[in-house]
Amino acid sequence: EVDNFILTSLFQFSEENKELFKYAHLFNGNIKREDICLIEDIYEAAKKAEKSNLKCFQEKIGNYTYSWVENTDPINLVLGYLVNCCAKYKGAGEDIMIQSMINPNLKNLVIYKGDEVVAKSTAYYNDNYILCNNIEVSEAFDKKSNHHEKTLLLYTIVKALKKQAELLNVDEVRVGM
Repeated sequence: EVDNFILTSLFQFSEENKELFKYAHLFNGNIKREDICLIEDIYEAAKKAEKSNLKCFQEKIGNYTYSWVENTDPINLVLGYLVNCCAKYKGAGEDIMIQSMINPNLKNLVIYKGDEVVAKSTAYYNDNYILCNNIEVSEAFDKKSNHHEKTLLLYTIVKALKKQAELLNVDEVRVGM
């Protein structure tokens, strides 16, 4: 209850954006109370943005579940914190995070092992190809996983990209690391 009280008093999201609250603890120490309005503005822009051209779906492959998340899913705001990458509020890749929420040609792929987010990727789509500009893996997963687990994770990402390409009827997927 103490944690909830502290979070509630620190993060006072508007009623229409209350779904952001479930991720508020991930911002703790990284944003100030006055930043809440800016985070809500990003989220509001996502809700008003054109629907993504990339498809949303998820599938379980072995121990992993991949999910192409909706642009309005609040998890997009905190993926950088979950996998320790730059795509986060006030991070070097803040614009990538914002664009993945408002640009109809960008979408985040999130990989779960159980309930834990272990990796993410941001994919860009045009009519000719899908570009997966990154694959970010959480430090905790990287440290505790063996070569076999990491290979299965990469296989899951490849399967997710392949299925997205099939649904969009594109022949080429490009991956940058």
